[in-house]
Amino acid sequence: MVNANADNDGYAISLGYNQGPLTLLANWSRLVDSGDSYVWNVGAGYAFGPAKVTLGYERTKDKGWNQGNRAASWVNASGVQSEQDNWMLGLEWKMGPGRIQGLVNYVNVDDSNLAALNDKDALKYSLGYTWDLSKRTAFYVQGAYSNYDNPTMAAFYRGNGVGYRDFGQDDNVWAFAIGMTHKF
Repeated sequence: MVNANADNDGYAISLGYNQGPLTLLANWSRLVDSGDSYVWNVGAGYAFGPAKVTLGYERTKDKGWNQGNRAASWVNASGVQSEQDNWMLGLEWKMGPGRIQGLVNYVNVDDSNLAALNDKDALKYSLGYTWDLSKRTAFYVQGAYSNYDNPTMAAFYRGNGVGYRDFGQDDNVWAFAIGMTHKF
C-alpha cells in the first residue's frame, strides 16, 4: 500500500576513480520518505608498499521523517532531527597471509531539535585482521570500541530511541565480530 503522505522519492549518485595506488569517491543520496533528508560523502585512499591509508568525510541532514509522518525514524527516535559530521581515518597493512585493519571514526551531532544531542561527539576505534584463505575466501576477526558523550547519544546510535534508558548500559560500547566472506 502506498502512503499518500509520502513526501519525497529517494535517489543517489556516485562517482569513483580507482587507478594505480589512488582511489577517490564521492556520493550523494536523498533518503526516501524522509522530508528530503540527505547524505553526502567524499573519500580517498592511497596505497604505498604494504600499506593503504584512507580518509573519509560524511555529512548527514536527518529531518526525522518516515513515510511522510513525524514518526520513528531509522534510529527509532520520533521526530528527532539532526545534522551529523562523520570523519574516518583508516589504515590497512599487509602482514603474512592477510591484512591488519585499523580505523578511527569521529562523529559530531549538531543542530538537533533534541537538546541532549546538540554538539555531542562520539569516538570509535576498530582493529581487525583478515586472513586470505584463497583469492575468493577470507576469514576475519574484528574488535571495536565506541565512546559516546552521553547516554542519549548512545541510545540514538544504538537504535533504542532517545527516550530509552537501560540503566545496565552506559555510553560506551564494545563490539566483536568473527566471520568469513566468499566472493562468488
